[in-house]
Order: sequence, then C-alpha cells, then structure tokens
Amino acid sequence: MRIGYLLPLILLLTDGSATVARPTKAPKLEGMGYDKARDLILRYGWKPFPGECTGVARATCARYPELGNCQGVSPGYCDMSFSKDNRCLIIVTLESPPGTSKDDTWIKDVTFRREPCRKDPT
Repeated sequence: MRIGYLLPLILLLTDGSATVARPTKAPKLEGMGYDKARDLILRYGWKPFPGECTGVARATCARYPELGNCQGVSPGYCDMSFSKDNRCLIIVTLESPPGTSKDDTWIKDVTFRREPCRKDPT
C-alpha cells in the first residue's frame, strides 16, 4: 500500500517531461548598451538607487534617477546604482552619459555587493 502511494510521486519526480522552475543565468551586461541593460536590470526586480546625478543635464537625472556621477569629458565614465533585497548593483558605463545618443553608452563594469547601496560620504 505504501509503494502504491509513493509510486506516482516517484514517477512525477523522475519524469523528464515534468516542468520544474529552475533559476536562469543572468545575461552578461558588460559590453551591452545601457538602455537595453537597464531594461533587463529593472525586469529582474532591481530598483534605481538615487544617485547624486552630477555632470549631466537635469532631464537626464529625471530619466535615470540611479545616476551617480558622470565625467564631463568624452569618452567618460558614469556610475549608476540599483538595489534589491538589501543588495547593491553598481554599473559603470563608458562613452557619453545615458540618454544622450542612441546606443552610445555601454556597460564597462558590473559589481554586485551583498550589502545595501550607500551614498558616498562627502
């Protein structure tokens, strides 16, 4: 009687046609255009972490609240931060600031921190 009860469960667990939710590997962001990467980051549940937003126009700050600092030269670096579940995702881009020209801003570095994002002490 016990085997009759467990058999359907065993068949379900060993059946290759059964769908099991498995975590998928996150796409590699380095080298990707910022707007495309940002869409992916937001779809994964990350939220923009408010940055200082220096070195860019106000319209850019409004569109990208995660923007920290951008160098005022070209090509220049910008940093952006996102938070999720007390973790921090820091993105560094190269070329022009995000939103200034189509696909001209791309991701150079990605850093995950197992701690909340913090404002730089100044």
